[in-house]
Amino acid sequence: MSSPAANIATAISTPTLDSESPALLQSITSHGGYAFTRMATLAAAGDQRAAEAACEMAWEQLHSGPWHSVLPVWRDAYSMACLHVAKFHFSNGEFRDALRSLDMGIIMGGPLLRKDLDSAIEVVLAAKSRHYHNGVADNDKEGHGEAGSRLLVSPQEFDKSEVLRILPIRSLSSKIVGKRSALSLEAFLCEYFLSGSPVIITDCMAHWPARTRWNDMDYLRRIAGDRTVPVEVKDPYALVSFVGIVMNLLNLEALAKSHVSEYFLDCKFSGNLVEQWNPSPGYRILNDHNGKKLQIFPLTDESFRERCSWVGKNYLCSEWKQELVTFSEFLERVQSTGCTSKAPTYLAQHQLFDQINDLRKDISTPDYCCAGGGELRSLNAWFGPAGTVTPLHHDPHHNILAQICAKLDIQTTSLKDDLGSLAKNQWHFLGMVVGKKYVRLYSATYSEELYPYSETMLNNSSQVDLDNIDEVEFPKVRDLEFIDCILEEGEMLYIPPKWWHYVRSLTTSFSVSYWWSTDSGSSMGSGFWAILDFYIMNHANVDTSIVFRSLTPSFGLPWLIQRLGGKPCPSKLTFMSLLIILGGTVEYVATDSAFTLIAYSWAFAYLATLTTKMIYIEHLVMNLGLSSWGFVLYNNLLSL
Repeated sequence: MSSPAANIATAISTPTLDSESPALLQSITSHGGYAFTRMATLAAAGDQRAAEAACEMAWEQLHSGPWHSVLPVWRDAYSMACLHVAKFHFSNGEFRDALRSLDMGIIMGGPLLRKDLDSAIEVVLAAKSRHYHNGVADNDKEGHGEAGSRLLVSPQEFDKSEVLRILPIRSLSSKIVGKRSALSLEAFLCEYFLSGSPVIITDCMAHWPARTRWNDMDYLRRIAGDRTVPVEVKDPYALVSFVGIVMNLLNLEALAKSHVSEYFLDCKFSGNLVEQWNPSPGYRILNDHNGKKLQIFPLTDESFRERCSWVGKNYLCSEWKQELVTFSEFLERVQSTGCTSKAPTYLAQHQLFDQINDLRKDISTPDYCCAGGGELRSLNAWFGPAGTVTPLHHDPHHNILAQICAKLDIQTTSLKDDLGSLAKNQWHFLGMVVGKKYVRLYSATYSEELYPYSETMLNNSSQVDLDNIDEVEFPKVRDLEFIDCILEEGEMLYIPPKWWHYVRSLTTSFSVSYWWSTDSGSSMGSGFWAILDFYIMNHANVDTSIVFRSLTPSFGLPWLIQRLGGKPCPSKLTFMSLLIILGGTVEYVATDSAFTLIAYSWAFAYLATLTTKMIYIEHLVMNLGLSSWGFVLYNNLLSL
């Protein structure tokens, strides 16, 4: 007699896989994947071992070279194999194993079968929930004891002097980033977005369920505990290995064999070099020519660990490696360890909310991300213990950081970019959800003084270690201006494009970053759109500007379209479609008491260019007839 799980195995439907499988297997075969095709075919026929073999084959292909060189077809092949394996686990009632296979398909696989993976996860989670509620026990329940409700971060006060001890030099000693409560979209656009100025926005996340839910470990475990996530883990033997290197460099073997109970060092660390000060006779290895002398401290003392905390201190260092763990295991590591522990763990810059939809429902995309007419490029999670560091770097996007619980400290330079930052077209909002963080920002105008790496892959990262600045090698850094602040939980930080920033967690923290960009590729184009926004906002409210941006058509350029490549003018159906849109726009604008006639000039100038680009020029380039496009738009409008 079949098991209950087996009875509902058919509930995992894979319509995309079923329809795309022949073409995908043919493509895989054309790239030399004959063995994979054979195993995948057997897996589809019900052979579990073949499914697992196909998964291993695709995994090897994904790791055959640099990630950017992996053929997309092998990513889709891996997704296919993961779906097959998950089906077998599901039919056996092995829900956690099924979820792991599906998560691996999402994390490492391609986009072709993403809908099947997402729908399969919903089916597995629903079946798992039904079984647990019905009292069905299986090995999935192992490790889920009845622990009481625990807070991820407990309320606590910070001693400023203690915080300053661990922060980069000159922290909290200069200007601070301004704070605005419930900042309107108009004010954000006119006062910060156009000028490229950072700002902290408060009282704009109170409606997020994440504000209360994400500090509850039981909630996080219940929602995402069995999901697999990629995390960065520091090698627990990194410090031990480093101590050995120091002892070898200083030739302390004789001391180790002596009656001395503690080995004392008096030296300065600089990169991979150790400069010894006041050494024992016969053990001097380098001349004391540069640097500041450090006090003597014992190797066996905890202070040695603190002084060497820079060894592999951030997740980009070679001392860190990546692991795949369940979210429950990650939570336990975060709760029980910090960055000073032997193996700190950090979930860094992961698209967690694309993977786990229940967590995505707990947050909202800020309206500020609509500024500049751009689109959201990336939504990332940053989750880890106190002491985790993101080294000094810049992003090409507009950035909003949302801090949902606790506090974040920010430092930024004084504004010198004005509209120059708009040339990069990409913005960043960072929001704190749980915990406290320290962030330092430098204006894009200081790029040369921050010594970026010359390598193409690292040219957005600085060679400067803000926690241990080498003033001899990087003399320009110390005197650079900055402003700083403390970002509390429930606050958002806006980071303009190309602004350099450094981040340090002061407590266990859970943050969300929003990256968005405008659609223009040039500085002139970006500035043009932004200036038009500015004038529209001066003569109409936000809603009207959005309607203008998205709906108002352009009727004045058909002759230009006709001349481009000899293409025909828009069809009658196209004009009728645009007329329908215009009618709705005019009716809407009539309700805007703040609207004035001058807004028409800017709006139509803006939208004439934008509409021509989006509707006509792109289709001309693609060599598509405008008549067919007009017919599609017309029918879509009628369906509304």
